[in-house]
This record gives sequence, structure tokens and C-alpha cells, in this order.
Amino acid sequence: MTTSALPPRSRCLFAVLLILITAISAPAVHAAVKPSRARAIDFDEKIIFRSPENPGFAAWVQLWAEPNGDLGTKFLLRRQPAPGERIERKPLDVHRYEAVGLPAKYDFASLITETVFMRSRDSGATWTETLRGTENELNQSADSGCMSPITLADGRMLSLSWGMPGCLRESTDRGRTWRRLHDLMDPAFYDVAPFTIRLLADQKTLVIFCPYARSWGKGKLVAGRLHHRPGTRAAWQAALFFSTDFGKTLTGPIPIFPNVPVTESDFCELPTGDLLFIQNEMFAGGTAHRQLIRNTKRGWVPEEMEPVDKLAPEIFVRTNEGYLVGASRNAPYVWSEDDGLTWQAVEDIKSGQYQPRALLLKDNRILFLWHKGGDLPYGQADMYIGQHTFKLQVVDPRPRSQLKLARVFDEKAQKYICAFDATLTTTDGNPISNKSIEFSIVARGAAGYEPFGGATPWVHGSKQTITTDATGVARAIYTDQSAVTDIHQTYQLAARFDPQREDPAYLPATSLTIEYYAVTPTGEAK
Repeated sequence: MTTSALPPRSRCLFAVLLILITAISAPAVHAAVKPSRARAIDFDEKIIFRSPENPGFAAWVQLWAEPNGDLGTKFLLRRQPAPGERIERKPLDVHRYEAVGLPAKYDFASLITETVFMRSRDSGATWTETLRGTENELNQSADSGCMSPITLADGRMLSLSWGMPGCLRESTDRGRTWRRLHDLMDPAFYDVAPFTIRLLADQKTLVIFCPYARSWGKGKLVAGRLHHRPGTRAAWQAALFFSTDFGKTLTGPIPIFPNVPVTESDFCELPTGDLLFIQNEMFAGGTAHRQLIRNTKRGWVPEEMEPVDKLAPEIFVRTNEGYLVGASRNAPYVWSEDDGLTWQAVEDIKSGQYQPRALLLKDNRILFLWHKGGDLPYGQADMYIGQHTFKLQVVDPRPRSQLKLARVFDEKAQKYICAFDATLTTTDGNPISNKSIEFSIVARGAAGYEPFGGATPWVHGSKQTITTDATGVARAIYTDQSAVTDIHQTYQLAARFDPQREDPAYLPATSLTIEYYAVTPTGEAK
């Protein structure tokens, strides 16, 4: 396949991550780092906020760009009450706590929890605090009431409440107060954890990425957040909502990532107007995926989901050159030159930190904000807000190739024969000659044959390698199939260029898998 077209919690008492609690404090697991052809230049690291307490708690950062070019961020600050500062603490509802499914020490009611807003007018060189308030003062759940904020041209802000329950919210005073705009689903049936809201390049289309599951709690479909049917995977399903009137009305949900327990994902808008989603393995049952959502004349349509490299990040941006650059918590920065199919480590740079957020700046530098630490209770580690900025420099950039596989039609015999042409070209159609093409084939019923799609013939099939001619064509002929008499005998065939990624001039390409009958009818002569 070519890749050129590839997209109010219950009060402060329960202020913790909705989904990741099963991995609390555990380091993320990542694949071995591959050799890379890209490095970070003009790298800079700075701490933008640190609590005066030690250990302090500043975490769960958000990042966005204002219409005027300023940058905004917000995060949580948890601290001990100052002398004379009082907290009205309600008794702990142990039944609610059990239903939420949290470990001990995630009761933060004895602490002051504040939301801090900051602004940068110089692309992250300096940051100034603009707003700070507690849950009640900001009229929001302090931990989740301002998830993935964006600022519209008229000054309004939109954000998501992440869960318990999740919703779309609006502020007309730059985040000081919020009002609820929409529930995203019927809470009688579904619980939602909306993760990202983003305004597309047309400056009118809003996209909300919203995982959902069966509603839980007293009187709901399941009693607890972590409950599920025996033998099933986590009940979470990802979906998209769209709005073309800045959140007044919504269309959706459109489910994506089918049968994968996705709770957090990131996406970019491609020049075609399509959306490319990348799903890190940590939030998808141990396998990373990507999926293209096409922007068609008749609406948004998800294409097939496919597995990708295990290094696929949890957050990423697309540079002006078309490279993807991303990060995962406490892991090396990575980049992709093929729309997220494969990923490599970025050289000459420190690893990122926890729960990163990213923006591409106007000068093509990439800004990552994060917090030092992890998903930890107060007092376990010194947690602060920091940032990394850098440019991606790619050594010997390689253009993309594409590989199309077609069965040969014998004009004289007026029938399709058991021969196939693999045509290797650049993405603009120029032939690529003198390159080795690997053909892999598997017969129906043999190991590796997949009757309902998903076959990868090169894993178990027989192979042959043929070189492209001056027109970029390599032809594979299967003469033994001419003796086949069983009209039901089929084969699955695919072709690949540079599967080991060793060619210095072009990026690899893989054809579609063709399934075909060896015995074909003869047409009428023309």
C-alpha cells in the first residue's frame, strides 16, 4: 500500500486520569530505537513553571495557539493550604471511590487544586501567568474542565471536560468561567472521555476525538468504571464529532479504530483535507495503528485501519516538509517520513517527558510541553512543567515511491493470464528503473492465506525478485499455474520495493494484495 494519500468530573476528590489508572507509576514500554537519518537542531530546554513546594505538583499540561499567534497553556497545581487557608472537605464517599476504580492516595481533597493559565507572546521563549483559580473560582472541575482548549477568532474559548461526565464547554472570559454547551452522548447509555478538540485549516470545522464506553455507576449499565464482560477487551471505542458552526451543533459520532480499546489518540490534517490519526500502542491493546479519515463531498469516511511501527508516538505534529514528529511519555522523540507507517528516533536530543503536548511554530520549530514525573499522587516526586523546542533536520531526504500491481491481459488470447506487472514510479508518475521488486505469493489453503483480507504473502509465501525495466515495470510470470484445472483455485500476491529500507534514493513501497483465480474465461476477439 502506498502512503502518499494518507488523519464535571466528580469534584476535586476524584481528580485523576480517567483511563490510565491501571498503569499508574509504571514506565511506558517502547520498542528498540532504530538508526535514524534525522537529528534535532537548535534544541532548547527550559522549565516554565515549578511549584515552590518540594516535592511540588504541577502536571497535566495543555497547549494551544491563539488566533493572534500567541501561545497558551494550562495545567494543574496541587499544593498544601497556606496558613489560614481553609478547605471545605466533604467526607469521603467510599462507594463512589470504589466505582471510580482508583488506588489509595488518589484522594486529593485535603489539598488546594488550582488551574493555572499562562501565555507566551514570543513562541515559547518566555511565559507569563494570566489566570489562576480553584475549582469553584473557575466554575469548572479543576482537573478536567479545560481539556484541549482552543480560542476562536471572536475570542471565545472551547474546551472539553474529560470525563465523569464529559462534555463540550464554552468560555467568553478567556477561561475564567465556563458554561456547558453539549453532552456528547446520552449519559444513560454511554460514558465519554473526549480527549482532543481542534479547528481545521478552513477555520470553521471543529473535530472532537471522543472515546466512549458503556455508562457506569449507580443505576447505570455497569457498576464500576473498570468493569467489563468476561472474555472481552476494554469496552472503550473511539469516535469523532464534527461541527461547522463552532460548536453550536454537532454531527456524529463516527466510530474509528474499530474493535481497538482506544482512549487517547492524535491526528493531523493533511494537505488533501483528510485527517490522519496515529494511535500509540500504549492506548490500543499493545499494537500501534493509523487510520485515514477522508473528507469527501458526502461527508467524513473512515478508511481501513492498519498496524504501524511500535515506536508510533502518542502525540505528534506534521512539519512544513511533510514529516511527522512525535513524542510519548518518558521516551525518545521520533519522526516518520511515510505518514506514520514507520518511525525512527530523532538523534541529538534528550528524551521527552510525561504527557507531552505539541505545536508546530511559525518558523517550523516544534514545541513540546510536558510535565516531569508521571501519573503520580501528590508528594511522590517533584513534578514541574517544562518544554523542548527544536527543528528537525533530515539527512539525504528521499522522495516517496509508489508500486502498482496489475494482472497481465493477453490481447491475442483475450484472457487474463497468470502473470503480473509491478510498476514502480515516483508519486508524480515518473518511472523508477533498475530497482529490485520482491513478488510474494501464497495459494489458497496454504499457510499465510487469509480468506477475508489482511494477508501479508511475504511472511509465508514463496518469493522471487525481478528488476524494473526502463519504464519502471517488473513482470512476474507463474507458468506452473497454467496447468491448474480447479476453477476454484485462487492465490494471493503482493509486490514490495525495498522492504528492508536500504535504498538510498527512494522510500519503500508496497502494492495492494491481489487475490485472483488461476483459471479465467476467454473473451470475444475485438
